[in-house]
Amino acid sequence: MTDICYVLSHGFAARMVLHSTIVPELRRRGVGVTVVAPNAGERYFQRFCASRDVTLEQAPAVHGLGLKLYGPARRYLFDDYEHNAALRAKHLHELHSEAVRPLLKLRPLLGKAVNRVALRWPLLPRLAQRVEQRLLRSREVRAILQRLRPRLLVSTYPVNWLEALFVLEAQQLGIPTVGQLLSWDNISCKGRFAALPDRFIAWGPVMSDELRSYYGVAPERISECGVAHFDAHFDPTNRAHAREVLASLGLCPDDPYLFFGMSARFFCPHELDVVEWLAARVQAGAFGPRMQLVVRPHPQNIRGSMADGETLQRLQGLVGGRVALDLPQVVSDQLPWDLEERDLRKLAALIAGCAVSLNSGSTLSIDAVVQDRPVVLPIFDAGHQLPWWRSVRRVVEFPHLQKMLSFGGVAVVRSFAELEQQLGRYLADQALDAEGRARLRAAECGPCDGQAAARVAEALALGLSLVGSEAS
Repeated sequence: MTDICYVLSHGFAARMVLHSTIVPELRRRGVGVTVVAPNAGERYFQRFCASRDVTLEQAPAVHGLGLKLYGPARRYLFDDYEHNAALRAKHLHELHSEAVRPLLKLRPLLGKAVNRVALRWPLLPRLAQRVEQRLLRSREVRAILQRLRPRLLVSTYPVNWLEALFVLEAQQLGIPTVGQLLSWDNISCKGRFAALPDRFIAWGPVMSDELRSYYGVAPERISECGVAHFDAHFDPTNRAHAREVLASLGLCPDDPYLFFGMSARFFCPHELDVVEWLAARVQAGAFGPRMQLVVRPHPQNIRGSMADGETLQRLQGLVGGRVALDLPQVVSDQLPWDLEERDLRKLAALIAGCAVSLNSGSTLSIDAVVQDRPVVLPIFDAGHQLPWWRSVRRVVEFPHLQKMLSFGGVAVVRSFAELEQQLGRYLADQALDAEGRARLRAAECGPCDGQAAARVAEALALGLSLVGSEAS
């Protein structure tokens, strides 16, 4: 019998679980861990998990044509998409994007009509959910669970069909389930979960409130533990390591630098134009003769189905002088955005040493706030005129970002002139907006002291003990 079975369908979830100290903390408590993942056959992953004393299980393929078509259509049954900017943007993309096949444009047209009925008659989504959960079954998933017999199953991304199937089959078999969400936008921006775990491990108060308001999860079924992979930000050697990273990138380790963590191009089509402008201003000495710039592209642009050769080529053209490129090392062909273990430490170091952290509304905002670094979000299209559903302007209207901005501490700029002015303010006084960052840190991350992984392990170990007591 397996103690805990983690289902990992995303590389960032693997980072949260395997690149943090969750597994060593569990092993210290005598708890065994099995990981079910789509890349269990890849040699690097096998070696890595063996070094952590983690048992591996190959995940079955569950992405059939039916699920592929049905997935985006679910929002019209279960969500008030017109009042959720993240879901509305997806609707408009399907309706207007030239990249969407004409036949598929019927889905948002029909979906809008279905949504009006579903909102007016709540019985429809309730019936649809019952039918959905009866149909969402997998013999392969059930067979794996019957063979592993886990005492506890943990899902990190229940919006993924693989993980939803594992949760549903586990519940049918009487196996307790836990949701340990990999990111802050999973509840509010991804549409309703097809499967709801029995208990949750939350980052902090914001995530707990969302679980209660979106799903009615009782407070006693939520454990606020912080963010396990953010423990890396509390390493006292981060600043010293940042100097080593700068030197390896060809920059001066003694000079200040800006850090720009890029997002997926889908969300900010002209972010690269902003990066090129910023690189030119740094090279021209606009922020001081010693200022440098480190640019980190999104893993999605490096490897996989959405790899973007044009972006990488243009970024390579910026390198030199006082500008460097930090390429995240994507290591898997099967697990999206799975990075080398050492990448987390390098990222934490680069954030620790930077004068200002910039991004276009990604989780890197929270990473930087954890280390009390000033954060700037350039939310503009670099002079291009785009419809709202394509523009980066839409991003700050997404529910999770609206909540983040409500606490203060993060600066949004909407032009090159505002960007230069705000960078000047933060470079002159890095304590500016520190109170807002503290509020944001407490609300999003809850306990924020470098011990989140230990709390997660303790919560899971407690869950196992509860299972044992109920069984006896």
